[in-house]
Amino acid sequence: EMGREGAITLSRMLLNNYSIRTLCISSNGIDDNDLALLSQSISRNKNVPLEVINLSFNEITCTGIECFMNAIWGSQTLKEIRVDNNKIKDRGAQLAAVVLTSVKLEVIDLSFNKITTLGIKALMKSLSENSSLQYLGLSGIQIDPNAAKALSYGLAYNATLKSLHIDNCAIGYAAQRHIIAGVVSNRLASLRILTGFQIGAIATTLGLPQNLENWTNDQCLSFVHQMWKQWREENGISDRNAATKGITDKLIGPAPPPVVKRAADMMMQIRGTDSAKSLNTEDHQKDVSETSPLVHSNDTMLERSESGTLRVPSIAQNDAKVDIEGWSPKKVSSSVQRNDVKVDLEQKNRNLLWLRSHFQSLHQVGQLPFNEADLWQLHQYFFSPVVCAPDSEESQTHQEVEHERDESQALASGEPLCRSDLREHRSETHLRGSFERAVSFQRLADATNTSLTGTSLNGEEASNHTRRRTLETMEGAVDDDSIIPEEFQPACKRAKNFIPRIAYYPRIRQVLESVVNKQSPIQILSLLRQLKFVENVMFKGRNVYADNEEVKETDQSTPADVEMIILDLL
Repeated sequence: EMGREGAITLSRMLLNNYSIRTLCISSNGIDDNDLALLSQSISRNKNVPLEVINLSFNEITCTGIECFMNAIWGSQTLKEIRVDNNKIKDRGAQLAAVVLTSVKLEVIDLSFNKITTLGIKALMKSLSENSSLQYLGLSGIQIDPNAAKALSYGLAYNATLKSLHIDNCAIGYAAQRHIIAGVVSNRLASLRILTGFQIGAIATTLGLPQNLENWTNDQCLSFVHQMWKQWREENGISDRNAATKGITDKLIGPAPPPVVKRAADMMMQIRGTDSAKSLNTEDHQKDVSETSPLVHSNDTMLERSESGTLRVPSIAQNDAKVDIEGWSPKKVSSSVQRNDVKVDLEQKNRNLLWLRSHFQSLHQVGQLPFNEADLWQLHQYFFSPVVCAPDSEESQTHQEVEHERDESQALASGEPLCRSDLREHRSETHLRGSFERAVSFQRLADATNTSLTGTSLNGEEASNHTRRRTLETMEGAVDDDSIIPEEFQPACKRAKNFIPRIAYYPRIRQVLESVVNKQSPIQILSLLRQLKFVENVMFKGRNVYADNEEVKETDQSTPADVEMIILDLL
């Protein structure tokens, strides 16, 4: 809880603040005295641009609300007030109704307060004349038939309200009929969301088509909206004409029941019986789109000709096969060329399902704070050539051969050592090769003899760690028809693929280049992090960058899948 001292500190801050827009002090145990201090500061500082005030879940009664409403009277910036879950009674609802006449509020929430029919009547009287309110919360307030009649009156005359929340209001059957009658009879209604009970079953009892019985509330409200829109078009009343000729005043208020029924039947004939899904026109009703939100499906791509005019690009059938290799300065490996192959529908759907299941994780990865070290590491990872190590068995064999060779050269005695001794001896040999003092010679002939015979001045066998070979020994080995000894064979090297990883994602590389031109390292790091995340999850440790011609299984992910997922995410 904020307490008395917190309220005093906050009130002092409001006296000298000229930039705060949102004040949220919900669940802080604020009582009437605390709210009186805050209200006094708000009333004295008329330049504070408050837009949202949230006082939910506190201990405010009508006394505190009266001070608060007096403070915000005539505000030019305030848009939203939430005082739900307090101890406000009818007097507070009446004060809120009066404020609606002087402040252009868009949201007011009075849910779960001790308001009765008297307070609802005052609110609905103000709502019928209001032209700015879009959200009204009355949940947790008991609505009897008398209160429902007042609510029906307000809904029949209001033309701006879009959301009405009346959950847990113990609304009976008769009260529901009154409320729905006010909704469907308003020829200028903007209501899109109504919670608390099902609209369709009640609407059919008022004479509307039986198809509405199984529809959702959103679909029923969309049907009512389109029904009256169609009715206005048939009667030659457009929105522009209604505003200029003053016809809107004649349309305000409930329409006669025969007009409502006739408009509903006409709309049902036009839409058809199976038109429920087509009524999901609001943003919260629509499914997640799989197309680009930047390009409309009806848009046409144009190109500029040599003369400077715009035209629709046309591709001749003879030009369908294009020599892509001629465009690039050097040939790209087979694994990179597979990215240009047209993706089938099954692959696209599989990638979209993967993106939906991992979208939250990708979003969190993209929102991580900027780190210059991470940017450098990811740049090195994607823009450096790929090093493809040999297969596991071959690499293990090469490592064993090298270890045996080093052990045979480093150990003076021929007795085998245990693995721990070998590990210690290798580390000692490495240290000697790095830090031990080089052997000095008094005469040049001694050094020459030592390098040719492989023996030191002390008569011991010299170490072949450097594998220095003379021309005579090499010629003897080559003249012999037998297999070349292992000590004369070249050391095993790791195969390298000089194509960077980013080359496997050409379209993502173009996006990165465009972001680089804008000099936005934060966006670059976010994109590289998401690309690395998709790689780790989809490839699961597999090396997909190996330049081999083996046919991959259909269920295994490829760089083309990763690129498609990132592009869909963008």
